Amino acid sequence: MADPVTLAVASAALSVVGGVIGAGAEKDAAEAAAKQAELERIQIESERDLSELQSVQEETIRREELRRSLSAQAATAGGSGLASNSRSFLARAEDTRALAERDIVNVRLFGQAQSNRLSIGADAAKARGRSALKQGRSGQIGSILGGVSGAVSAFTSPSLLTPTGEP
Repeated sequence: MADPVTLAVASAALSVVGGVIGAGAEKDAAEAAAKQAELERIQIESERDLSELQSVQEETIRREELRRSLSAQAATAGGSGLASNSRSFLARAEDTRALAERDIVNVRLFGQAQSNRLSIGADAAKARGRSALKQGRSGQIGSILGGVSGAVSAFTSPSLLTPTGEP
């Protein structure tokens, strides 16, 4: 049978090596999770920027539609002999402008809400990345401590502390 001290040293060495390998695996997993979270954050921020651009473009389109509508109303009024400063023409133009402005405000508010939602998502992805790194560090420490604990256990086993030949 093998010498108990030799077995204890071998067991301790294997425990430490296992702890170090486990720590490396924890680190790699944490870095991979953090990288994934960073990529997700970048994608969400890109979506947010695109959403903001689309909102500005939509607002510009609505303003151009308003301008065209008011021009068409003025041309129609002028063609029918109605003065552009008449009460009915001004009332109709004001109604058209009010509806368009309300629509433009809704487009802007929707764009801002979308942008805010995506910003929150990007912040959450960033936090997940930080959390993954912290969790990885904790896992590394746990793996190393587990290896050290295994090594200590190997040297404090009853078979090593009991003199040979005694029960």
